[in-house]
Amino acid sequence: MAVDGILLHKIIPLLQEDLPLRIQKIWNVSKTDLLFQVHGKNGKKQLLISTHSLYNRIQLTTNKFSTPEEPISFVMLLRKYLEGSIIESIEQMELDRWLQMNIKASNELGDIVYYRLVVELMGKYANCILVSPDQKILDALKRIPPFANQIRTIQPGATFIPIETQKKKNPFQDFKWDPERSLTAQFSGFSPLLSHEIEYRMDHGQSFSSIMQEIEASTFLYFSNDHNPNHFHTIALNHLGTSQEFPLEKGLHQLYKDLEEQDRIKQLTNDVMKFIQRERKHQERKLPRLQEEYQEALDCDRYRIYGDLLYAYFPQVTKGLPTITLKSYETNEPITIPLDPKLDGKANARKMFQMYNKRKKGQSYLQDQIQKTMIERDYFRSLEEQLSYATVESARQIQEQLIKQGYLKRKTKKTKKNKRFKNSDPYPCFQNRYRNSIWEKQFSKRRSHLA
Repeated sequence: MAVDGILLHKIIPLLQEDLPLRIQKIWNVSKTDLLFQVHGKNGKKQLLISTHSLYNRIQLTTNKFSTPEEPISFVMLLRKYLEGSIIESIEQMELDRWLQMNIKASNELGDIVYYRLVVELMGKYANCILVSPDQKILDALKRIPPFANQIRTIQPGATFIPIETQKKKNPFQDFKWDPERSLTAQFSGFSPLLSHEIEYRMDHGQSFSSIMQEIEASTFLYFSNDHNPNHFHTIALNHLGTSQEFPLEKGLHQLYKDLEEQDRIKQLTNDVMKFIQRERKHQERKLPRLQEEYQEALDCDRYRIYGDLLYAYFPQVTKGLPTITLKSYETNEPITIPLDPKLDGKANARKMFQMYNKRKKGQSYLQDQIQKTMIERDYFRSLEEQLSYATVESARQIQEQLIKQGYLKRKTKKTKKNKRFKNSDPYPCFQNRYRNSIWEKQFSKRRSHLA
């Protein structure tokens, strides 16, 4: 379940406790997640803004994150405008799932400038938008061109249009409700999960006002014991049975840490699991064929006997015959021998001895191949089972193991060459892709005087 307006209403005070926050560094954890290193009243912390379609949220966290070497373009822009700036306030828009951070920064001339970083936690439409003092969009994590949304364009230069507020009642201020309509249709901030819980409680005698007072006073996060990671809120979910109780901040950390670890494991292991399953199936199909060939090879003496008889009776074997029946020396029983009609007796005899020698020599080779195939099959079966219960670390170890053994190739990132330009003088000119890095550092230093 994504964060609803009521839960966001409970999270905002946790962020406001540390205000003002100085933005020291900015990274992107992934294509959808931004990480700000901030310093506030309670020391250095990390502010995470996630626009993931399922786990979109905002929270202060102490969790460790790995960041890519090359930041995305939106992060480069945020560094340009916001590194060294101060978050003065964070406010939720009514009980909707979006908020804005009012940020005090300075421009190239050292003049004070106020920016807004708008965070929209709207499920798959979640976004993060930097807005200038004149209400123009400087950029966004997810751009929306005019042809995709004519009413609300999200791209640099467009005028920022806030999300239209829902004309619903505030459940913390207005306790009147219509039993003929759903709670989500009447009150802002309600998710279907919370609506079901409140309806369940009212059916069991608890008043709407007392439930809202309990939500307002709650400092805990409750997880349903039905093992569904989407079932959580700031009051116990009695309609789903029993719940576990955690302090709100700790509960949020644990919840998203577990969910994101599962997601990272899935992303990391998806290609590896497909490879392992493909190899395991390949070995399982290969083994019966090898065993069949081995049984054929064990019957090699039959071709030696065919060859001996054909040499003994080669005058009787003429071209054009598909088979011939001859008496065995050992049993005196008739034996029907398949022939190649294009060959005479001696040539057919030589062919039989070639088949005999091939099968005789192939016995040890096939035994070896059967043994290797069984080992490979069992190995990939074992890896498949291990990967189904793997952590991020153990999944990486399995991937590294497959690379070292030559099953997988290590991914190498292609580096782009610097662009080359012709010049009037005989010396070539090259464009450095990181030409602004020094300027950015100097520019961020000029903001350090902000209080």
